Amino acid sequence: MKEKFNEKVIPVILKFINTKGIQSIKNGMVTSMSPLIIGSIFLILSNFPVKAVVDVLESTGIKPVLDQVCGATFSISALIAVIGISYSYAKLENQEPLNCGIISLATFLILMPSSITTEGGEVVSGTINKTGNDWSNHCRIDRTACLLLVFEEKYTY
Repeated sequence: MKEKFNEKVIPVILKFINTKGIQSIKNGMVTSMSPLIIGSIFLILSNFPVKAVVDVLESTGIKPVLDQVCGATFSISALIAVIGISYSYAKLENQEPLNCGIISLATFLILMPSSITTEGGEVVSGTINKTGNDWSNHCRIDRTACLLLVFEEKYTY
């Protein structure tokens, strides 16, 4: 049974893993690990499991600052992943990687919603809402990776 698995399944998995798209996603995600680690540290500090520590953080006003750093680093890591994945893919395709990274970032920002509806129903345009679900939903890494692979396939040919 183990030999059949090694003969049939492992080559298919290795073929998939060694594609340029998967390699570029892997390399681009490594690029965005630093802000993710920093954001995770601030997330742990902000939601410390000891109630007395959380009470001190809230009473001194430090908790909102920790939450802001956490949210910002997680959102910025998506932008870094956009540049990192596209840069890596362009290098694998022997194209100019910096141009591809810049164009991918511009495409990512263009595709994000650029208006906010206020509580009063007024639509404010020319902004990117980083609060609530809009920013976090559009900065999801899985959507970013899929968008970049489609874009880069068109860019490199």
